[in-house]
Amino acid sequence: MPVESADPGLVERLSSPRTDGTVEQLVTIRVEAFAWNCPNHITPRFSERELSGALAPFRDHLARLEEENASLRAEIAAYRDVVAPPAR
Repeated sequence: MPVESADPGLVERLSSPRTDGTVEQLVTIRVEAFAWNCPNHITPRFSERELSGALAPFRDHLARLEEENASLRAEIAAYRDVVAPPAR
């Protein structure tokens, strides 16, 4: 007995040309929404305090790099003013 479906092409798409079997049952599920990383079901592995201690060296390094970047930008700006003073 052939399967009836609201989408006639669906049965054809589900049939495999490699077998002589027929699709006997078909269930269509309509998904409204999903969340792969739902925070309600993910247990935090580390506390904020544990992360704070582990990330402190990286934060310090980042702060030093940002200071160095600001200093280098100031040097570049001063050099540009000497080489090519701003037009008045």
